This record gives sequence, C-alpha cells and structure tokens, in this order.
Amino acid sequence: MSERSRGRTWIHAVAFVLLLASAYAQYRGNLHSSLRLVWTSIGLSGLAIVVAGANLLLRPRRSDAPAE
Repeated sequence: MSERSRGRTWIHAVAFVLLLASAYAQYRGNLHSSLRLVWTSIGLSGLAIVVAGANLLLRPRRSDAPAE
C-alpha cells in the first residue's frame, strides 16, 4: 500500500498531538480536581477523532484500473 492511499501522514500526526494534549489536560484536571481541564480533555479527544476520521474520508481514492 502506497503512502498516497493511506492519506496524509502529517494529519494523523496532528491528531496524535491532540491526543497527547488531551492526556495532559486529563492528568492536570485530575491532579488539581479541575472539571474545566477534564472537559477540555474530552473536547481535544473529540477533535482528534474528527481530524483522523476526516483524513481517512477525504483521502484520494486509489484507481483500480490498470495504468496505460
């Protein structure tokens, strides 16, 4: 499978960084009993899911036709 058929790797990297930020916000929110940080973590996790999902849905489709 080629790099092009899997989508843009950098967009997946952005989603991964969002998940890391979400984990940090969750840690800080639990450490300091801050509901605001916990909700921020939930929002960042949701945004990471949307970014990764959009990358998979918007990727260019492979052509199954033989090249001429």
